Amino acid sequence: MRTILKAGVCFLIAITMGLVYMWFLLSFKWSLDDMSTLEKCIGIVYSFAMVPGYYKLTDVMKLR
Repeated sequence: MRTILKAGVCFLIAITMGLVYMWFLLSFKWSLDDMSTLEKCIGIVYSFAMVPGYYKLTDVMKLR
């Protein structure tokens, strides 16, 4: 039961991080001119830090 719960939490974290990534990706596609420089920088940094951040977050939460 605990293994299923851990897998579910990992899945929810991955889905949440993926949705944030998709929001940045679609924002770049649709409204790049309307975005501030800070939003652009955050989107680029997030795209590079998403996967290592996922692994670090699951390690800190002791889900792996």
